[in-house]
Amino acid sequence: SASSSLLPPALLPVISSSMEIPDDTGAVIVQTAPGKVVTHRGGSITLPCRFHHEPENTDPARIRIKWTKVTDALQFDDVFVALGKQQRVFGSYRGRVFLEQEGPGDASVIIQNVTLEDYGRYECEVTDDMEDDTGFVNLDLEGQESGLSEETAV
Repeated sequence: SASSSLLPPALLPVISSSMEIPDDTGAVIVQTAPGKVVTHRGGSITLPCRFHHEPENTDPARIRIKWTKVTDALQFDDVFVALGKQQRVFGSYRGRVFLEQEGPGDASVIIQNVTLEDYGRYECEVTDDMEDDTGFVNLDLEGQESGLSEETAV
C-alpha cells in the first residue's frame, strides 16, 4: 500500500537488537550481557562479549577485537588485541588472557589466575574496516562491595 512508504525508517521491521538501521556499509553490533561477572582471586573468569554484523558478510580476517581496562575516566590500559589469527596480550595479562573462541561472533576473553589488580571495568571493542562498536563488562571480586576500590583510589 502507498501508506507504508510514508512510515519513518525507525518503524520498519529490522531484525536487530540495536535501534540503528544498517546502511549500505553495514554495522557491527557488540553485546556484553550480563555486563557484570564475579570471581575470586586466583580463579578464572570469562569476560563475555559477542558481536554480529549487518549484513553478515564481513571477512573474519579483517575483524579486530580489542580489550582494554578502564583505569580512569579518560585512561585505558591495553589488555588484549586480535586481528584475524594474530593475537597480542599486554603487560601483566601476558600468559593469562586468551580468546574464548566459541565460534563466529565470539569476542569473549578468559582471564586466568585473577589478581586484585584485575578487578574493574573492561571495554570490548570490535572493529571491521570502517565500523566499530564497544561494550563494557565489570569484573567484581567475590564478597567485596563493588565501588569500594573506586573510593579508595580517589
